[in-house]
Amino acid sequence: MKKLILLLLSCGLWSTVNAQTYVGTTCGTESVIALRSDSTLWGWGNNGNYELGYNSFSSVDTPVQIASSQKWIYAAMGSFHTMAIASDSTLWGWGFDLVGSIGKGVFDTSSLSVQVNTSHWRMVSCGMAHSVALRNDGTLWATGYNLYGQLGTGDTATFSSFKQIDADNDWKTVSAGGLHTLAIKKNGTLWAWGYNVAGQLGNGTTVTSLVPIQIGTDTNWVAISGGFEFSLALKSDGTVWSWGYNQNSQLGRGAGTILYDSLPRQISGLNNVASISAGSVFAFVIKKDGTLWGWGFNQYGDLGMPALPSVDTPTQVDSSTTWKHISAAQGFIAGGGVVGLHAAGFKTSATAICTAGANYIGQLGSGTSATQQEYFGCTVGEIPTTAVATVSNHTDEVSLYPNPANEMVYLKLPDNTQFQSGYAEIINVNGQVCLKQLLTSRALQQLDVHNLAAGYYFVNINDASGNMYHLKFTKQ
Repeated sequence: MKKLILLLLSCGLWSTVNAQTYVGTTCGTESVIALRSDSTLWGWGNNGNYELGYNSFSSVDTPVQIASSQKWIYAAMGSFHTMAIASDSTLWGWGFDLVGSIGKGVFDTSSLSVQVNTSHWRMVSCGMAHSVALRNDGTLWATGYNLYGQLGTGDTATFSSFKQIDADNDWKTVSAGGLHTLAIKKNGTLWAWGYNVAGQLGNGTTVTSLVPIQIGTDTNWVAISGGFEFSLALKSDGTVWSWGYNQNSQLGRGAGTILYDSLPRQISGLNNVASISAGSVFAFVIKKDGTLWGWGFNQYGDLGMPALPSVDTPTQVDSSTTWKHISAAQGFIAGGGVVGLHAAGFKTSATAICTAGANYIGQLGSGTSATQQEYFGCTVGEIPTTAVATVSNHTDEVSLYPNPANEMVYLKLPDNTQFQSGYAEIINVNGQVCLKQLLTSRALQQLDVHNLAAGYYFVNINDASGNMYHLKFTKQ
């Protein structure tokens, strides 16, 4: 009977070395950028405004490395621009900048990463066309579109470079919504400013504010996430609160409740939450038990559930208990329609990205032509590892090199006859067999991969006894 040699470290059958993992994702309106543990950035989707940071207007439907000139520790996407922090704590940006969104001092668009400030930066968040960044000294700075006071500088002037929001130096975290901004201070208080037509500031009014205003008096806020005209916040007790626009049930309070709410209110039944993410008109949370929950607009399956006009209350997305990170797409409502309808995240293994939702321009990164996907596919950008498989005597190794590869992949096999008359096959991320080759008894086998498109591939090696070995590699 044919048997499969499984990934079982405890049995000594398989191990992996030099493994990389994903540490974060951020979603623009039609694209995604992911950060790996080796400090590289990978992007896919629309690049029509250079938001992916490479010099081509074309979109890409599988992950490609971007902005390779630096080592990165943080990245955030707006609707059509990106900000990132390098390993030396300098701040960089690229993409749409006609309203100063990346803060490089002039109004234009940048196809490649541009350093915009040399100060020491801790984090950055991007809205529809503005950016807000937090320095290590606890001060907040903002740049870009400011018609509604979303920069918090006390005026409505649009800036092409970063300007300090106020004199305070006790800011802890910040989140830019579509046209408003949320922040938490080190004392746990919640603050907001900018556009307020639907009560998204949470101060009980629909009056726009040009400066930060405190929301309520609670001091146990720990996380915030700004969507388009709505807001989410997490308290230290694991409860989630929502306010703002609710036409698509993005407040998570049930069908037919209210059109908008200008005060934060707790989302009923949602407890023990670890992280939150507000998108264009939908939202996610990950609970402390590793489950993923979503609600709001779902016409394109952007919640990772079968498509419906909306999901009215928090609903568990799938049965997995290993979710670690999720990002909902930044977006907006225009002409009666919604853009920004996909999501990206990863589970605890963090070796592949899970995506769901709209895919009309490749924003799912799956390489498929499907216009939408109503579940989370978790094979995007799977990180290859050098795999070592042990055969019957527990000493011989099966491995491949180089990885990444350009022209040839070499398989290192045990120097015996076990693999003679076996075969190797290369399979792409869509499950298609791209190459199949018979093996010989030689210890070194050569696979010609120069005709393969750039991306990730799996190698299945079958020996003469029917045992199967799995490896992976990247084609550059």
